[in-house]
Amino acid sequence: MHEMLSTRENLTRYFRYLVLKYDRDKYPRFEGSYQFNLTEGGLCHAYSVTVFRGEAQFAEGVHPCPDLTIESPVDVWLAVSGGRRSGTVAYLLGLYRIRGRLRELRKFSQIFGKKFTPLVMRESEEGDHRRSKPTAAERRRFTRALVIAGSSRGLKGYTGFYLDHFVRGMRDAGGEVEVIDLSRSDLAVAPCRGCFRCWLRDGAPCVIEDDGGWIIRRINESPLVVYALPLYADSAPAKVKALLDRQFINLRPFFVPAGRLTRHPLRHPATRSLALLAVCGFPEAEHFAPLVQQFKDFAHNGCYDFAAAILRPGGQYFYEDPTCIGPLRKIAAALEEAGRELMLRGRVSRGLLKAIAGDYGISRVVWREQSNMYWYLKSGGGKEAEGHAVE
Repeated sequence: MHEMLSTRENLTRYFRYLVLKYDRDKYPRFEGSYQFNLTEGGLCHAYSVTVFRGEAQFAEGVHPCPDLTIESPVDVWLAVSGGRRSGTVAYLLGLYRIRGRLRELRKFSQIFGKKFTPLVMRESEEGDHRRSKPTAAERRRFTRALVIAGSSRGLKGYTGFYLDHFVRGMRDAGGEVEVIDLSRSDLAVAPCRGCFRCWLRDGAPCVIEDDGGWIIRRINESPLVVYALPLYADSAPAKVKALLDRQFINLRPFFVPAGRLTRHPLRHPATRSLALLAVCGFPEAEHFAPLVQQFKDFAHNGCYDFAAAILRPGGQYFYEDPTCIGPLRKIAAALEEAGRELMLRGRVSRGLLKAIAGDYGISRVVWREQSNMYWYLKSGGGKEAEGHAVE
């Protein structure tokens, strides 16, 4: 069980961070000492901070002759230091006291105000990570792509059927398309352990020695990655989710601005795009909303250009119902054209997306009735009815 840090442990961490924020560049000749007497529950936690010859250090205990002594309740001083309370207002209200010259207190936030911006963070803040998104010219054509087939039933299920037509179109456009079927029994992709080794040792390989490593390398080398999968519990199948989580290794541990949000900078920025092809059994495309949002967020945080969400609701119905052979042929043709468009233009037109996801005039009442009959027969119902073959 992960226990909350004690007050002493928390204060020790606070002062360790504080000395790291000493701004040596702006105050190279500054020398001084600060004593902190921070109280909580009748206990006094004493720490001193000294700056001497360009180095800042802290120690637990009492400094023999500090330039400034700060006496404060623990929660007040940490609130001031964390920016949740104005230090000036708190002082004027008498929430903490000082012994020494007031100007030393005024200089404190400046002397210990260094912005922690390692080189990788400065590069990211300057926009290097944004260059991973393709320009309009770069988006026009892909010569190769990687398809991650994520159905647990492999390429022989309903997702595999629709994906096959999509890949045909991609290859018809002259593209080199590699398909990795995650359902293969000889492919192991274990969940991320959250050990942070890839963050703490920059560039270190994942501690998990399985197929996830080489698959992620293939992903990183591909200008276009297509994830093809069925909807599982409003999300992706477990093996796909594990693969997404394992791509944590592509990120660095720092935090940088990304529009109105925050994200991690890429370890190896590159121009690349991502597309989603998803199938579900429900007749309404609205069921895909959580999944599509998940992949859009994944693309944003991984600096991908999100090229398309190609959705086929009721995928099983159109394949299994004998009255749907006409619409199914139209869907298959639209998928092939969508594959060609994605390779040639880097996008799929709205008209094709609608053709792939359309209901073709089938009411939801009929949809449910026919689907229920299919599952009734599939589960063994109607055996007594002559002529009914039950698989």
